[in-house]
Amino acid sequence: MKSFPLTFILPFILLNFCYSQFNSSSLEFNVPELGETYDDQIYGDNSNYSVFDFNGDGKPDLIDAEDNSSGSVWTNGSQKYWKVYLNTGTAFSSTAIQWNIPDLGETYDDQIYGDNSNYSVFDFNGDGKPDLIDAEDNSSGSVWTNGSQKYWKVYLNTGTAFSNTAIQWNIPDLGETYDDQIYGDYSNYSLSDFNGDNKPDLIDAEDNNSGNVWNSGNQKYWKVYLNTGATFSSSAIQWNIPELGEAYDDQFYGDHSNYSVFDFNGDGKPDLIDAEDNNSSTIWIGGNQKYWKVYLNTGGGFNSSFIQWNIPDLGENFDDQFYGDNSNYTVYDFDGDNLPDLIDAEDNNSGYVWTNGSQKYWKVYSNTTAMNSIESITKTNVSLIASPNPTSGIFSIDLQQFTFPSVSIFNNLGQTIYHEETLSSHIFNFDLKPYDQGIYYIKIKNKNETIQGTIIKIN
Repeated sequence: MKSFPLTFILPFILLNFCYSQFNSSSLEFNVPELGETYDDQIYGDNSNYSVFDFNGDGKPDLIDAEDNSSGSVWTNGSQKYWKVYLNTGTAFSSTAIQWNIPDLGETYDDQIYGDNSNYSVFDFNGDGKPDLIDAEDNSSGSVWTNGSQKYWKVYLNTGTAFSNTAIQWNIPDLGETYDDQIYGDYSNYSLSDFNGDNKPDLIDAEDNNSGNVWNSGNQKYWKVYLNTGATFSSSAIQWNIPELGEAYDDQFYGDHSNYSVFDFNGDGKPDLIDAEDNNSSTIWIGGNQKYWKVYLNTGGGFNSSFIQWNIPDLGENFDDQFYGDNSNYTVYDFDGDNLPDLIDAEDNNSGYVWTNGSQKYWKVYSNTTAMNSIESITKTNVSLIASPNPTSGIFSIDLQQFTFPSVSIFNNLGQTIYHEETLSSHIFNFDLKPYDQGIYYIKIKNKNETIQGTIIKIN
């Protein structure tokens, strides 16, 4: 049973509620001229750039890894580097800073997320800045080994470059031919911070004996090897996943992957997103509304029930696909509010990146969740507990510290489903069972104090 603190906010401003979705209208986010044919493609085989928060300010920066003149990584004399265009909050800077990278002896060090990419960037030590991971010993063509110990090389982020020397990051033996490959077509594992400690954990999604996702009886699961701060644990925890009816639920970032993991509710833990209705082989649709199914992270697995996450109509054949060769969009927190936004990089009419005159840009659809998860907001002087949360019906809140408060509950359209002006009981109980699954918003007022928070209804 999970309980989350509600949040004290003063003054309180009631917003126009439109939650659990991306905005239906987009912001124009200017991108610099990269001279790049594929600047409308993210995570494809030909993509030589990506977005990461390189300077630790909470907003993703644009990384350009290839000098188009040479077809190789950028160089300044013998120094290899990437160009980093910093995020200004409303656009990427038109000029880049030089971000030095170590010499990996890697033919594809100008390629990110391609089939031949054996490295990636993740914040391995939890300092808020991404480090460079090199997973393959080029001499052997396999993962790095020290005796029988498999490991990756991690080049730490110094704040202005990657260190020239690597630390050894031990990985468990997954019995995996492709444990030297990240984001490739055959990669059945990934990295994500599953327990919310700001360090990526290793996820192994496939039982090599069966060639399918792990299962215990009828329960499908992934193995999660937690990040200890200096290595991955040698033993895994079982992370239950819902039944997606998905042949590729053992595959990350492959051409056939229609799901992914992102922190959708801002609690610091990734949720599972299922973007495709297997019956139609297209995106989920309710009437005219396109949506993704989001299975929230409970702290020990993914919830077996989903919430509907509405997405705008991008006119995109592949809006049910993540990280595939044809994917021209992704999700990333572009405005630094700890909630992922939807990025659409291609004008479907032209087949190229969006342009306004000579200015190239991406469309950013902001996440309209009005507040962070009630577990993640830190500006709190009063802590109240709503339990259980998520709930399939009744939840309770202890209000002993208040005197005759008013309580209001709103649905995701901003409609009031409950209001009590002077509550006399010290324990507030409410039953959401008659209501649709999704996120509900609570406002509690007492004199000059106001508390607002969210309750998640599941089936």
